[in-house]
Amino acid sequence: ATLTADLKTSTADLALLNGGTFAAKLAEAQKAKADAVAAVSPAPCPYKNPGIFSIGFAFLIGIVVSLLTPEKTAADMFETEKLRTSAGIGADGSASH
Repeated sequence: ATLTADLKTSTADLALLNGGTFAAKLAEAQKAKADAVAAVSPAPCPYKNPGIFSIGFAFLIGIVVSLLTPEKTAADMFETEKLRTSAGIGADGSASH
């Protein structure tokens, strides 16, 4: 509340220094603010916490991209690991623990 009162006082002082009245300058400032607010396009997701949607959307996009563009080297490495796990071919023996 104090900041608002200080701001109004400063605005009034500035208006008087510029040779105008406070009411006229305040109305002009309010109109400029209303015009600026009207010029801003609405948010695509007008919620207080848009991260709820954007994080989930990014996760979904990551899954779709990874499914559509698989890595060839990763697929080859998986096949060799699968063979090594199921048949033991390529295993170097037991590890000492």
